[in-house]
Amino acid sequence: MLAAAHGWDNLRIAADLHVIIDTVREWPGPVRCPPRRISEVTRATWLGITGALTRSSMSPVDFYAVRQRRGGPWDWSRDLRGQVGFEDHARFVDGLVDSGFIVLGGPLQGEREVLIVVNAPNEDVVRKQFADDPWIQSGMLALTTVERWTILLDGLRKGLPDLA
Repeated sequence: MLAAAHGWDNLRIAADLHVIIDTVREWPGPVRCPPRRISEVTRATWLGITGALTRSSMSPVDFYAVRQRRGGPWDWSRDLRGQVGFEDHARFVDGLVDSGFIVLGGPLQGEREVLIVVNAPNEDVVRKQFADDPWIQSGMLALTTVERWTILLDGLRKGLPDLA
C-alpha cells in the first residue's frame, strides 16, 4: 500500500530485482554498484540485496515472508493514511525499504493482512526489526508469521509479460 501511495509500482520493483539477480549471476565477483537498467525506486535497495546475493549464493535464494494483521485500535472507517500514527509508521517502513531490508510489501485481498518480503539473515533479525514499528508497538499491526522463503522458481527473470 505504501509503495502505491508513493507512486511506486511493485511489478516494476519485482522486474528490477530480477535484473539485479541476473547481473549478480553473470558477474564474476561481488557486485557493488547497481545496474543501470533498474529504476530509482529499486536503486535504494541495491546495497542490502547485493549483500545477500553473491555469485556463490545464487541457488537457492532465501528471503523471509512476513504476515502482519491489522487490528487493535485500527479504525476501519478510515483509510490507511487516516489511521492514527500513519506518518510515524510510514517513516519507519520507508527506512526499512531504503536500507534494503524490505524487498516488497503490501496488503492482501481484503485489506486486513499485509504480506512483506524481507532480506534478513534469520528470523530473530526480522522480529527485532519489526518490533520497532510504531504500529506494532501500538497494536495497530500484529506480526502473525515469519517464514523463511526459498526462491527456487523464478518465472519473472525473463521479464514481466504485458497483460494489457
